[in-house]
Amino acid sequence: MLNPTELEVPIPGFWSESRSNMAPPSNFTLRTGIYPAIDPENFKGALKGKVALVTGSGRGIGKNIALALSQAGAAVAVTGRTKAEVEDTTTEILASGGRAIGVVADGLDRQDLQKLVIEVRIASQNIVSLLLIIED
Repeated sequence: MLNPTELEVPIPGFWSESRSNMAPPSNFTLRTGIYPAIDPENFKGALKGKVALVTGSGRGIGKNIALALSQAGAAVAVTGRTKAEVEDTTTEILASGGRAIGVVADGLDRQDLQKLVIEVRIASQNIVSLLLIIED
């Protein structure tokens, strides 16, 4: 688990001799890592029995949302435009013990969306608890 770290960082280029009559700038705090309040470990099992359909979950933010939902116990319908990316995310969820199906679909193509809804409804027995549309 990553812990947030704090680092005092001066604002570069802000202070100069021409501003010598002013107080020096304060530092700001740069934080990296996962904040404890939103650590996925806190949500394990919270979505057990739920089905999440996450568009754009083949990569980027959508993929990370799909992985987090799976860690929280949701069965995830992974979808994206690229077969390799959809398979990669689906495989990663399954390898971690989660439940997932992958459907290649373009969220801007009406026929693809109809196919997506049909496949997810069949796999989930008509239950979709969460629908997240991610444009990455």
